[in-house]
Amino acid sequence: MEQNVENTVEHVLHLVRSRMSTEIPLGTAGIQNPSATRIVGAFRARFAKACDAGVWKRLSNAVLEPANPFDVKAGRQFRQEALILGTLVFVALGLAVYFNVTAIAR
Repeated sequence: MEQNVENTVEHVLHLVRSRMSTEIPLGTAGIQNPSATRIVGAFRARFAKACDAGVWKRLSNAVLEPANPFDVKAGRQFRQEALILGTLVFVALGLAVYFNVTAIAR
């Protein structure tokens, strides 16, 4: 390397451009361009593996607490909101049945 050369913009750009290679590296030769069918296939495969795919699993995720990631076999507890709402609905139905039954008995 030359020691007496002044560092100018032109000299630095010349050094950088001289090191640039126009060849494609061998490792990138196997890269395939994605097509629409491959992308759709990847989306379908991803969503098929989704933990909350399906109506039953979505409903259970709304009613139950999240699963314990450290203990797969552990049961899931009910959410507090689901218990309160369920209790209120059950009490309302119970009162409606009670008052309808007592109204018929009179």
